[in-house]
Amino acid sequence: MKSWGQWNWSFHSARYASANRPVMLAFLKTLNINCDRYTRLHLVFTRDASRWTGHRQLLDACKTKNPEIAEKELWKHITEELVCLVQETNTQDKRRQAIVWARLRRLL
Repeated sequence: MKSWGQWNWSFHSARYASANRPVMLAFLKTLNINCDRYTRLHLVFTRDASRWTGHRQLLDACKTKNPEIAEKELWKHITEELVCLVQETNTQDKRRQAIVWARLRRLL
């Protein structure tokens, strides 16, 4: 499972690197490191591969070479994954859900 987080970062960093903004890329790498445990937790909850369409949609949006479309799809991808993670933690433990939400708010 640890490699899933690395694959996720590889996918996202390849998209960000093309912007040629090293400071922003460094910031996003730090954000990714801080979010990695939540990403892995989300992957545990969503073992059904049919739910992993966000990366394909994001890649397709990038292929349009339209930054507005790509930005919209990226935001959609991030927010959908956050909602899913919070819903999953909600079914597990209300206290844990509150902790996850508080940490995610600080990261965003």
